[in-house]
Amino acid sequence: MNKKEIKNAITREVCAYVKSLGYEIEDDGFHGSLTFQKKEDGIDESIEWNRTYQEAVCYNWASRKTQIDCISIDAHMKPIIEHYNNQYTPKRATA
Repeated sequence: MNKKEIKNAITREVCAYVKSLGYEIEDDGFHGSLTFQKKEDGIDESIEWNRTYQEAVCYNWASRKTQIDCISIDAHMKPIIEHYNNQYTPKRATA
């Protein structure tokens, strides 16, 4: 797999997981991150997934439940990210 395929696979995995937690997914398409938010919660209870750093973050003042979900997402994704990154096969230079 190349880097783009790996990033796309990881994004699909995180989206599937957060949907199972009851979050809706917003992608503004500009800054390389996804926002996860439950329908009944405000923006302060949202979680952001950074595609480049492959980590979830939330506001310091978010509820304990949101903070636990954020930690849960990172914990769930860590072995998945390692699995996909181990499949990276860089192209060899041809002479």
